[in-house]
Amino acid sequence: MAEIIKTHIKLNAQEQQVLQTLSRKGAMQPSQLAAETLIVPGEINTLLVNLADVKFVIVRDDNTPDGKVVILTGDGKNAVEEGLTSQSSSA
Repeated sequence: MAEIIKTHIKLNAQEQQVLQTLSRKGAMQPSQLAAETLIVPGEINTLLVNLADVKFVIVRDDNTPDGKVVILTGDGKNAVEEGLTSQSSSA
């Protein structure tokens, strides 16, 4: 019988902040996400590439001023829930 092992990915504080913001506010343009999180646009773009690589967000072409929209995936929602649970239990 094949067993599926889920690899836990350790997120840095900024990645967690991006996921939490998307969880609270919903889909956003990268520039809006940068403004909400106070992370400079160049860093936001790098974070979004990393988060998209692990399938926590989807960065989709869209008819917005940025030309893109960032969407939290189901795996991203799970990461937020796990992160919030571990933070609250350690307090």
